[in-house]
Amino acid sequence: MVGRCGRGVLLCGAAVLGASAIAGASERSQLLVARAQSAYHARDYARAEALFAEAAAADGDDAGALYGLGLALGKLGHWEEAEAAFAKALRVRPDFAEARGALDLVRRGRAKREDAAPVPAEREAASPGRWQLRAATGVQYDSNVRLEPHTAGAGDRDDAAFLFVAGGHFDLLRSERLLLRLDYDFYQTLHPDLDDFDFRSHRVAGLASWAVRRWLRASVQGGYDHYTLGSHAYLQEPFVLPFLSIAEGSRGTTQLLYRHGEQDYLHTPFDGLLDRDGPSDRAGFDQRVFLGGQTRYVTLGYEYGRDRPRRAAGADFDRVTNQAHVGVGLPVGWETAVELLYLYRNDDYTKPNSRAGFRKTRQDDEHHFYAGAKRDLTRHLNVQLAYYGTINASNIGVFDYRRSVVSLLLEVVY
Repeated sequence: MVGRCGRGVLLCGAAVLGASAIAGASERSQLLVARAQSAYHARDYARAEALFAEAAAADGDDAGALYGLGLALGKLGHWEEAEAAFAKALRVRPDFAEARGALDLVRRGRAKREDAAPVPAEREAASPGRWQLRAATGVQYDSNVRLEPHTAGAGDRDDAAFLFVAGGHFDLLRSERLLLRLDYDFYQTLHPDLDDFDFRSHRVAGLASWAVRRWLRASVQGGYDHYTLGSHAYLQEPFVLPFLSIAEGSRGTTQLLYRHGEQDYLHTPFDGLLDRDGPSDRAGFDQRVFLGGQTRYVTLGYEYGRDRPRRAAGADFDRVTNQAHVGVGLPVGWETAVELLYLYRNDDYTKPNSRAGFRKTRQDDEHHFYAGAKRDLTRHLNVQLAYYGTINASNIGVFDYRRSVVSLLLEVVY
C-alpha cells in the first residue's frame, strides 16, 4: 500500500487504517477511531485530529489511533507532531508497515513539502468524502421575536418556534492544492403564534480554493442568499467573498477576508417607503490560537463594514460598522465541546434619522453573547444546545431592545 500511495500516503492512508492494527484496541478507542475516520474522509482534519488524539489517550496501545493521529496532523501541516505519532505507533507495533512507510516519507520529505506537486486529480476523484449531507430539527424560545423596545410593555413579543436546518456540499474537484466545491444551506423557523415572523433562508454558493504554499491558502466564494419573512420574500443578495487562510502550525490559524454583496429588498417597508437597496461591504480578520491542541482555542477578530443605500429614501440605513469578538472553545468530557463568544458592534448611521424627526443621527452599541454545547451521540448523530443574547443600546429609543434565544437541535451528518 505504501509503495502504491507514494508521497500521497497522507491522502490515502485512512483507507488502510480501518484494516490495520485496531485488533486489541479498547471498545472506546475503536468507537473514537471510527468517528475520527468519518471526519477525516469529510476533510474535517482538525476534528479528526482531536478524535484520534482522544482515542490514543483512551488506549495507549491502540496503534491504529496513533497512526490516524499522524495522518490528521500531516494534513494540518504539523509534520513534527505527525512524525512523533507515527514513531509512537511503531513502538507499540513494530510490524506496522503503513506507519513505518509514513514515518519514512515524513522524514525524507519534510523539508521539501512546501513545493511538493499536488496529487493527480484522477486519484483524488476516487477517494471517499467528496460529499457531505446534514439535517437537523429542534425547538427554540425567543424572548423578543418582534425586536420591540425593551421599555415597551410586555405585550405579545415572545414565542416558541420549530427549527428545520438542512444542507450539504459536493466537491467537483479536490486535490492537495485545489478544491472546487458546491454548497447549499437551508434554514426555517415556524412560530405557532407569530407566524408573520416565520423566517426562511436559502444559500447557494461555490468555492474555489488554492494552496499557494503549504501554510497559505487563497480562496474565493461566490453565491446567492434569499430570505423570506412570514409569507413574503424579504431580501435577496448575490455576494462574493475572497479570503486568505494562514496556517501557523501548532500555534493557530489566521484568516483575512473581504465580502461584497448587492442587497435587493423585495417587500415593504424596505422596498417602498424606505428604499434600502444597495451595496454592502465587509473586511476583517479572525485569529485562532490553539491552547495545547486543536480542540482548545481562543479566537478573536475585527470587522469593518459599510452599507450604502443607493437612493435618498434609504438614508436611514447608510451606516459604518465596527465590530470585534473574542471567544473560547474547549472539550469538557463526555465527548462534548463547548464554545463561548462575546461580540461588540457599533453601528454609526451617517444621516439624520427619520424616527427622530431628522434631528439627530442614530448610534447603536450592540452586545452579543453566545454559549453552545455539542455532544456526539453516535458516529452520525449529535445534539446541540445554544443560547444567543443581544443587548442593543441605541440613542433613539425605538431601536433599543433586549433579546434572548435558547435552542435545542438534533443533527444527522453523513
